[in-house]
Amino acid sequence: MVGESRDAMDPPKEEKLVIRKRTRATGPRVKTGCLTCKSRHLKCDERRPTCFRCERGGLNCAGYGYSLTPKSILGSSSPYSVTHIPSPLRDHEALLPKESRAIEYFHVKVAPHLAGHFHQRFWTEGVLQMSARHVAVRHALISLSTMFETDLLRHSLQDVPKEKEQYALETFNAAIRDLLTMLHDPTTVYVPLAVCIIFVCLDSMRMNSKAVVKHVEGGIMLLNMWFRHQQRRLPLQPSLTASDKTLMEEVLIPIFTWLGMMATTFGRPGLVLDPGLTQPISDGPAPAMESLEQAISVFMRDVTEVFGFSAAMAEMKFQSTVDDKIIAQHERLQGAVHNWKVDFDRMVSKKWSTWTPSSMLSIGMVNAIHLSIRYWLEGCAAPTESIWDDYKSVYEEILGLVEDVVQSTRMVPEHRVRSFHFEMGYIPPLQFVLWRCRYPQIRRKALRILRDLPRQECLFDSKQIAVLYAQVISLEEESLGIPLGETPSDDQLPPESSRIHRIDFPPLPPTSRGRPVNFLSRPNGLDGGWHVRSQYLGLKEMEFLRWFDMKSGTI
Repeated sequence: MVGESRDAMDPPKEEKLVIRKRTRATGPRVKTGCLTCKSRHLKCDERRPTCFRCERGGLNCAGYGYSLTPKSILGSSSPYSVTHIPSPLRDHEALLPKESRAIEYFHVKVAPHLAGHFHQRFWTEGVLQMSARHVAVRHALISLSTMFETDLLRHSLQDVPKEKEQYALETFNAAIRDLLTMLHDPTTVYVPLAVCIIFVCLDSMRMNSKAVVKHVEGGIMLLNMWFRHQQRRLPLQPSLTASDKTLMEEVLIPIFTWLGMMATTFGRPGLVLDPGLTQPISDGPAPAMESLEQAISVFMRDVTEVFGFSAAMAEMKFQSTVDDKIIAQHERLQGAVHNWKVDFDRMVSKKWSTWTPSSMLSIGMVNAIHLSIRYWLEGCAAPTESIWDDYKSVYEEILGLVEDVVQSTRMVPEHRVRSFHFEMGYIPPLQFVLWRCRYPQIRRKALRILRDLPRQECLFDSKQIAVLYAQVISLEEESLGIPLGETPSDDQLPPESSRIHRIDFPPLPPTSRGRPVNFLSRPNGLDGGWHVRSQYLGLKEMEFLRWFDMKSGTI
């Protein structure tokens, strides 16, 4: 102490050494904050609807709870109740370390990526909640998380440990075994449906189209069986809770609606939901749009009928007369698509101050999809392909919207290496422009965007579609006599006689040359029958692509 001295040679007196622990002032532990900041062990500023820390870091803010609906409509026994469902991140103590790591990786990395523009609630909330209670969902989620990580490593040109791939397969098989015990319980129908969706992602990443179609077929059959069971259900029999009905109506049914349309494209026609499922299952009038996901849910009901109408018109439009009922249905559908857009624009305007930059990109994507559906519906009843030449400004608007979203997405480094996406977003509008637009410059711009987009949306692969429509352009422009390698001027459109009306993928197995494709045109006019040009689309390691002529003839 100050004022005392001691000779340096004197032995020190025995003193008791006291080590005081360093302490810091703490208040009550904060249990609020967004789920993303919690999982990263960071302090959250708790700004709503998304926190500033996540927005500044370019992360997807996972929100402030797992509830799919307001607390007022959640029953205490609901598997989606905030009080009933523990956070999967808190339940990690009961799991093996690699299981816990896979679930946390899914929460932080995989779920925000798969959620995309339109499926936030399913991937960032619903499937995580279900994984906390149902082992089938948990195993499927772990398998997808592990597969997604190996896919990321592969695209980053890194070595993929064999044990990771093996673990993904093991948990995939475990999910199948777990699922078999739940298929006949109507009160937990959402569990096998969620597992089906996860399986669709897994086999889409493997490019196993047959398995994907089987998963979609199983999910739609299960939904239809459940709906028929609900119609026959006695008053005292157990049923879904209010929150489960919301999950089914606003999340799962819209997802399986467009999955069914995808399955039709890949060789499973007629795979549709029961018409009753596309109507609200909840009692009372349909709620007003309050979110982008809810808007997409409503829109998909119209798109389902548009898709069916377009398929029916593929042959009917060549008949000399069209039934008045078909004309009335066409007008009604056009009115429904128009009214949806009016309601959507009203919601966007009403909530303008709440939209984040990410939300604005989503709104642009919705507008591009809407334009594609609206004008596809408008022109699909015309027998001639030249009708599509009237929509030049529409094609330009679609490309502008898609290009804005693509450019903004490229600013996020992770999006440049991750090619797999669950939702169908960019590819369908680009495909619409590539097929229906015959203006050379616009068409080639759409092709460039698609080629520069290393993206897979479920089974729709940007590389394959770019090659397919590059061939359509080549076949249609043959008659123009343009030297090889030169681009026609913008007023040089292919004649009606050389335009491709349909593209068919016959149910034939691939050969060593590739997958057979039929291109159908009407070179002799509407009464001259179909001319079929069959070719093989050769794919080697998804990089080297070549066309082989198979046959050509008139039917």
